Amino acid sequence: MTLKAHKAFTLIEVLFAVVLISMIGMALLKSSSNNSKLMTYNNHKKYFMDKLSIFAINMNDDLHKKTKTFYDLIYGKYKLDDETRKSLKKHKYKLFKEDADTVTLSDSQEYQKSLVFNIKKYKIQGIHSSFIYSITSGAK
Repeated sequence: MTLKAHKAFTLIEVLFAVVLISMIGMALLKSSSNNSKLMTYNNHKKYFMDKLSIFAINMNDDLHKKTKTFYDLIYGKYKLDDETRKSLKKHKYKLFKEDADTVTLSDSQEYQKSLVFNIKKYKIQGIHSSFIYSITSGAK
């Protein structure tokens, strides 16, 4: 009577496969976690940039060194639902006006015409900080 040998994995091979699969799983979990953090950061940044446009539209020199909410800037101009109103009142931001620069583009000397650009820089400070540039032009 002859015994047939059964082919099977050894204990070491099974342990190696389990360790390898668990390492791959951990790497996937870490990658997923990093992607989730990045998505959250991008969503917060997008929210801030959307609201920043409110400052850009309502920018004036009277807001220098004043703390305002986004809602303060648009109060009475638009009809808002309660959820949007709460969202706009949530955070306060401070606006700083920095010195203006002037750029002059001159035509050739015989025409004596030039185009003048006044550039104002505003810094908005809050949870996130950002800069807005206002450019006005005129002929000289």
